[in-house]
Amino acid sequence: MNARMKISRPQLFVLGCAIVLCVFGMRGAAAQTTNEPTLVLSMNSTTGNIIVPRVSYSPDGRFLLSGAVPGQATLWDANTGASVRVFEPHAQGVFAVNFSTDGTLAATGDGAGNLRIWDVATGIPTLSIPNAHRGGIYGVAFSSDATRIVTGGLDSLAKVWDSTSGELLFTLEGHLDYVGAVAFSPDDSLIATSSGDTNVILWDSTTGEPERTLSDHEGYLWDVAFSPDGTQIVTAGGPDLTARVWAVETGEVIAELEHPSDVQGAAWSDDGRFVLTGCVDGTAYLWEVETAEIVETFSGHMNRVNGVALSPDGFRAAAASDDGSVMIWRIESALALTDTP
Repeated sequence: MNARMKISRPQLFVLGCAIVLCVFGMRGAAAQTTNEPTLVLSMNSTTGNIIVPRVSYSPDGRFLLSGAVPGQATLWDANTGASVRVFEPHAQGVFAVNFSTDGTLAATGDGAGNLRIWDVATGIPTLSIPNAHRGGIYGVAFSSDATRIVTGGLDSLAKVWDSTSGELLFTLEGHLDYVGAVAFSPDDSLIATSSGDTNVILWDSTTGEPERTLSDHEGYLWDVAFSPDGTQIVTAGGPDLTARVWAVETGEVIAELEHPSDVQGAAWSDDGRFVLTGCVDGTAYLWEVETAEIVETFSGHMNRVNGVALSPDGFRAAAASDDGSVMIWRIESALALTDTP
């Protein structure tokens, strides 16, 4: 795609007493809507409402990891929805969760700025860094070999750590507001950070020097993710109601994915053909990147959708929500994310 592609927002139509959501792509074909999740993972609380900020699939698709505010991080069986274990303790809720690329480690960041790395098989922490940030940690990501981990937080900083010793390797300074998400490129050469200052910064992951700033959004940002081949990134914007796909090499916006409300989360499929987004309207949207068309929508949440994830096999979509749950849907659209079910 050489020119920027843009799609119209979903429209609501009232037919008699029923309200029908019709989502049209660039060629005018209606996208499929999936209302019934196959699994609902609910966070139990005795303290009131729970927000689930993030959710992540393990690389083999067996597990899901979710945060909770207030609360702890929970490892779930992705097929049955059973709770496998709770990673604790954390202070002031868990905002950030992620797996290492081999699935053996999990990282969590809490509202008090504490970073922990856990052995997934045993639930034993392998590293704990108290006060890694001043204020909450909002994003965590491992390098591909899991030797480094990058964190981003409320203090407007991103930091790169040795994941074994806990040594702070360097600090990425340049944002003017919170760092909401962080990501290593697949080849580990770059780190991407998204911020409430409306910018994404691409950093040299070895030197910590900024390489490029992406500045096309009109409001705060929550999420950023590299495509599996590392040539593109997707960002989730707030007040401008868009997710945007960028060319990493040029910094050009090559697709704008418009939503009816603020966009909180974005994730790629393993083959790089699709992006799943989470929206304040309580819906997750599956997009085909090449055409910038909505393929399928997933509804059921009673509050805004935050983080989202696609299973490695490409047939399940997961969304975390302010309603205190993670919902998982089977992707029913004809445009499957893989060739075999």
